[in-house]
Amino acid sequence: NSDFLLFIVSKEECCPSGWVQFKKRCYLFSNDEMDWDSSANSCTAMGSHLVVMDSADVEQFKFNRKKVKHSYWIGLSDITEEGTWRWVDGTPYTSLQFWYQGEPNNDCVEFRYYSTSSGKFSKWNDVSCTLKRRRICEKPSVRPLS
Repeated sequence: NSDFLLFIVSKEECCPSGWVQFKKRCYLFSNDEMDWDSSANSCTAMGSHLVVMDSADVEQFKFNRKKVKHSYWIGLSDITEEGTWRWVDGTPYTSLQFWYQGEPNNDCVEFRYYSTSSGKFSKWNDVSCTLKRRRICEKPSVRPLS
C-alpha cells in the first residue's frame, strides 16, 4: 500500500478570476488608479508585473478592449537612467512604433485609448510617474490541477 497523489492536468491553460487570457498570458485591467511605483508594487504583490507589450499584445488590446476608455500604466520607463527605456521584467526594449506623436518626453509609460472621428486608437504616452492611472498586470497562465 503506497501513498501517492495523482494530479490530472487539463490541456486548457487558465487565469485567475477577473483576469483576461491571451495566448499563454493572463492580464488584469485594474479599475482603481495609482501612481506608477504603486502600480508596479501592486502587480508584484499578485505574483505578476506591469505588462510588457510586444506587437501582438498591442493588437490584442486595441481590438478587444474597445469599450475601455482609460489610460493604463505599462511596464516601460526610463526612471533608472534618463533616456534608457527598460521593461520591468528585463525584456530588451526594442523601439516599437506605438508612441503617440511627439513621445517619448517623460519617464513612465501609459497605454492610452482615445477616439477620433475615424475610429478608436491606442498608443503609448509617457507622463510623470506620480500621476494616477489604472494598470495592466501580466503573468503566465497556468494549467489547473484537477
